[in-house]
Amino acid sequence: MYLEHLEREIQMAKKLRAHLHQIPELSGEEMKTKALLLHFLRKYTDLDITDMGSWFYAAHREASATESIAFRADMDAVIGPEGKPCHLCGHDGHCASLAGFGMATKGLNFGKNLFLIFQHGEETGEGGEICSRILAEREDIRKIFAYHNLPRQQLGTVCLRRGTFACASEGLILQFQGNPSHAAYPEDGHNPAYAISSLVTSLPSLADPVNYQDMVRCTVIHIHVGEPAFGVAPGSGRVLLTIRGAVEQDMYKLKKQIIKKSESLAAKEQLAFSWQETDVFPETRNDDECVTFLETICAAHSFPTTYLEEPHRWSEDFGWFLKRIPGAMLGIGSGTEQAPLHTENYEFPDEILETAIRLWLTIACEN
Repeated sequence: MYLEHLEREIQMAKKLRAHLHQIPELSGEEMKTKALLLHFLRKYTDLDITDMGSWFYAAHREASATESIAFRADMDAVIGPEGKPCHLCGHDGHCASLAGFGMATKGLNFGKNLFLIFQHGEETGEGGEICSRILAEREDIRKIFAYHNLPRQQLGTVCLRRGTFACASEGLILQFQGNPSHAAYPEDGHNPAYAISSLVTSLPSLADPVNYQDMVRCTVIHIHVGEPAFGVAPGSGRVLLTIRGAVEQDMYKLKKQIIKKSESLAAKEQLAFSWQETDVFPETRNDDECVTFLETICAAHSFPTTYLEEPHRWSEDFGWFLKRIPGAMLGIGSGTEQAPLHTENYEFPDEILETAIRLWLTIACEN
């Protein structure tokens, strides 16, 4: 019966999303977003709110609860085409639907504790690691769920996948340091351009799928060698790569091969070599029992469902939660004609707020 009469929650969620859409903030800067969400939850719910600074969670606690489950939404935006923050990934919708679900729990008994996590820093991979670690230490959560809206999937369809839902990825910064020289006497210096060009041309063979369990990718993001000064042969250079894999260990294997190759080329050209990683995302690997649970409730409550044949190449830091707590990430289709994520014409469709709120409420009601 809890699934009936959600018109007010759905309409309030739409208004909240419209407001969130107007105040996009980048990872680690989500203060206005957080403040708006806190105001909404304090005004329209009876949830117990724990403010963790950059992020927060809200709890529906019951004295007789026998288990605790959690739901997570991300708050940050991305850089838009004009260099300004924009909600081009739908995190405004993720938060609005979770807040609408929070409204729907008011005054109800589920026989369990419910935790609603509003997370910062998803786009950089930092927020999930922090939030998941702290929650695992503070609260005895036994299952956790999240969703991502999915363009090019039927509007409102629940998209399930066993195993890896989204790939592991990380950024690699490779630094080559030699010595500059006069361009007329290149033999007097050590120019990193040759090592860098050899490395870049070797990347396809290093990422040859025959050497890995599943899909891997290596994408060149940026190359910098020297300056536009025709009298100077450069002495330093760097390469930025993004590597990813459907299986996390494959990604680490690729990383090891790239670093080994870079070290070899640097030694050949008498260069110093160093590297660092950034924007680290683990694989988002769903718990099999949790996916079965989702299959069962979707079938029982007539949620339209489809199954994803491949993991998403993009990454999701919900994987940090799944390393510590059994759970699953699912997709909700945002329309076959919807523009891709992170593109200028994308916008979260309000129509799927209802699907998300009803699905979270259904999960909460199930024993």
